[in-house]
Amino acid sequence: MNDVGTEYLKGKRVILRKLTMYDAREMFENWCQDEAVTEFVLWEPHESIDVTKAILKGWIEDYQKPWTYRWGMVDPLSGKLIGTIDCVMFSEKHAYAELGYCLARPYWGKGIVSEAVQMVVKFLFEAVEVNRIEARHATINPASGRVMQKAGMVKEGTLYQRLRAKDGGYWDLDYYAILRENFYKNKGDVYE
Repeated sequence: MNDVGTEYLKGKRVILRKLTMYDAREMFENWCQDEAVTEFVLWEPHESIDVTKAILKGWIEDYQKPWTYRWGMVDPLSGKLIGTIDCVMFSEKHAYAELGYCLARPYWGKGIVSEAVQMVVKFLFEAVEVNRIEARHATINPASGRVMQKAGMVKEGTLYQRLRAKDGGYWDLDYYAILRENFYKNKGDVYE
């Protein structure tokens, strides 16, 4: 594997770049405080920009580690920071990465996250040379599963009542993955 770190990636609908402390205001205003965006994640909406700044500070420090892969999603037309995508889990020993993402609500349903996931999957297989990329979503959020499918990921199964939901109940989680060999075998079907 190659620990190349987070690199700038450009697509048609989204630019992926490293985050900076200057991003705190847009992160907070565009999605971190939005209850609709944070409905299916494990963290609560940020009550103030100070929460966003503290988290962002740690993320930026993590860039010093070459195995950190975290991008801000930027709308190429407006230049606005509209979300994040990152490897929430990464194992150099086992050559796998787990992806997570958030997107500001006004940009939902426009194919932006699908494109971002495809860009990151391609980057992780070609530049970093991981063997497996996985992602999961609450079954009550099927749109996230469609994003994973568009990236060539295959559903491996459902873990029932895997996580405690914010309302005290439990979420079932669907797990998806794509293997390096399948990425290269089917590259022309999904990736340009």
